[in-house]
Amino acid sequence: MRVYYHAEYDADGILTKCVITKSSGYPELDSTTCAIMKRPGFRTVGSRESSVTWKIPGTPVSDAPTDKATSDVLCLLGGAAVFANGHTAEVQQSGRAMSMYYLGRVEAEMSEAEMTNTLEKVAQTTPAGPSQSKLLSCALEVKSAGERLKVLGTQLKAEGH
Repeated sequence: MRVYYHAEYDADGILTKCVITKSSGYPELDSTTCAIMKRPGFRTVGSRESSVTWKIPGTPVSDAPTDKATSDVLCLLGGAAVFANGHTAEVQQSGRAMSMYYLGRVEAEMSEAEMTNTLEKVAQTTPAGPSQSKLLSCALEVKSAGERLKVLGTQLKAEGH
């Protein structure tokens, strides 16, 4: 099980913020990941984007491409649902952005036939769509990607590109 996180540390190396950007699906693993970031061996200054892979005895490691692709398709469908059912323009815009982000990821990783098969599989196994915690995880990942793009844009602008 892999947990993706964003951690921020002050000038003394003390953790000031830890956000799970992509959940493992296990709240205990997610919260333990942030707890570990408080330990002295993990201290740094500034911010850190990374992941922790947890191995639960007796379970397979679930970071295979199919699982990632299925997760991305679930986020894609969740974004489309938020767009379609959003009660405000801002919520609809967030849903559209999430859909576009995950559509790009899915198209980059799968053929059209694979995408169709995965969409059908996800629709059959999760007919109610993604949970609220899954939607939040998807949205946080999109937000994190947007923040990285802003930094890159600022750097490129400073370099005169």
